Amino acid sequence: MKKNHYKKYYEYYKKNKRDLLICGILALLTLVIVYKMHFIIAIHENRGFYASLMEFIGSWYYIFEVIDIIRLQDNAIVNEYGQKCIFYHRYLSLAALLVSAFFIIFSLFYELDYNVALLIWGALTVGHMSYFIMLFMFDEDYYYSGGFKICYSEINHIEVEDEVYTSKALVVVCKLMKDEKVIGYDRMVAQDFICLKAKIDEKTKIVKKL
Repeated sequence: MKKNHYKKYYEYYKKNKRDLLICGILALLTLVIVYKMHFIIAIHENRGFYASLMEFIGSWYYIFEVIDIIRLQDNAIVNEYGQKCIFYHRYLSLAALLVSAFFIIFSLFYELDYNVALLIWGALTVGHMSYFIMLFMFDEDYYYSGGFKICYSEINHIEVEDEVYTSKALVVVCKLMKDEKVIGYDRMVAQDFICLKAKIDEKTKIVKKL
């Protein structure tokens, strides 16, 4: 039977609180703009415009993610597969933004099926998210995993739980351990697993010397 694995995040997985702030601001901005625009374009007359507008505003969340990744990338080790993830995440996010902007302009002059607009935008966002969740970057004190920063100091051992062969790469599912206790799971390509293990072993040796 095939094992089912998923990431388990505990207290030490410090998701950037700025993400919640950005989501809140964008959601509020969307509501205000849609409310104001309702007096200009009735929603029953052009649902495609409203769908495109919400897509455009939502796309900025992913653009902010891209900016954050580019900033972190300058001081981190990024392996070959990670570079590929950054490439697709960057350009699919930009494509989602540009497509939604095009739909806004198009819907001002022609009737736009909002289902088509949502499907195209959804395909682009799902595509880049599939790469985003497999993006790993290794900083001096932590590693970056799909939006989470996990400090090496919280882990002193990792073990292979499962190996999954995919068309793109060998994916390793591993247990993150602290003093023989499993504190979480993560999955990454084999190259990133080797890099993470080396980082943790290095940090563990330094701690033991101290």
